[in-house]
Amino acid sequence: MSVVVFIFIFAPNTVPVRNVTGQGDVETSPIEELRNLYDSNKEFRQTMDKAFTHMRDPDPNTADLWPNPTDVNPWKGKNFDDLLEFFEEWYYLQPTPSGAQDEFNYIEKFAWFYYKNEYGQQIVGQDPGLSWTRDFVEARRIFLQSPESTATIQIWVDDPTIHIEEYIVPPGGFESFNQFFIRELKPGTRTVASPLDDTVLVSPTDCVLNMINPLTPGAKIPTKLNQELNVEELLAGSEYAQYFETGTAISCILMPTTYHHYHAVVSGVMVESRQDVTGSYWGIQDFGSFFNAGNIGYGASYSVFERFRRGYFVIQTDEYGYVAMIPVGLDTIGSVVFEEKYKNVNPQNPVPVYKGD
Repeated sequence: MSVVVFIFIFAPNTVPVRNVTGQGDVETSPIEELRNLYDSNKEFRQTMDKAFTHMRDPDPNTADLWPNPTDVNPWKGKNFDDLLEFFEEWYYLQPTPSGAQDEFNYIEKFAWFYYKNEYGQQIVGQDPGLSWTRDFVEARRIFLQSPESTATIQIWVDDPTIHIEEYIVPPGGFESFNQFFIRELKPGTRTVASPLDDTVLVSPTDCVLNMINPLTPGAKIPTKLNQELNVEELLAGSEYAQYFETGTAISCILMPTTYHHYHAVVSGVMVESRQDVTGSYWGIQDFGSFFNAGNIGYGASYSVFERFRRGYFVIQTDEYGYVAMIPVGLDTIGSVVFEEKYKNVNPQNPVPVYKGD
């Protein structure tokens, strides 16, 4: 048994910080950086302008699959100044679980910018645009880590879908939005199924689960949109990719309202890990098809995630082969953060791991 478990994470999270001048501050705002980049880099400016002239309306066959269906791409008729204004709003957004300040609305609107748009894809997937998206995510993290980000936390706490009674609330409340976002479960809130039975995999977290078609020789993961995932690329060239040629793949998608930690799906020995495989933050060609009218990820192509920022673990079980867990950061997720003992593991320093760790 060889299993690949994808963990896709939406919404804000913690990332490494640079250019910090004070809590909640950066030396140069990402909006100013983007303006300077547009003004000073002719090639980037031309690509940006072409992105706006190549905006595509939704495919009528899939338009209803988007979170907020529309017949017209909202970026049609817009320009670079409109994009700056959009990111200025997003930069200081105080997220809410629903309504106009739901960060998912911003993720969706920006997805229209690069929807089946080769120039929009270049902006988010290649430097210098790719580096700017990293800077934006870092700056947003600084804001969400600051006391200025607490204005909407009570709205989340009061939302019954959060089930705040299951979580540890610090004395005096949460001091930043990110502290709330990475809240810890109370002990015993989630039990580990069959802890001594390695034939049973547990869910790594609270998530939307989807089976992906069985893996085939050549370490490819076929999808229902006739594209393939390359396991060797997902595992950044790891020698362990060869063990997943005939295995099974599962996707686990975390939504903004859910618990944002992940746990081992099986017991064994961790033989390899990498916390930071660099890549893109945005770039799903057809976000509507991925969202799939709320059946998120079902039947979607996952091949784009070969180039997304991610990490991975490889666990060797006693009897059933290898299990790879690949947490992928999407959109304003700036990083996937491993516990210290699970960082930079290699075959020379394997680490025991138990289901639920």
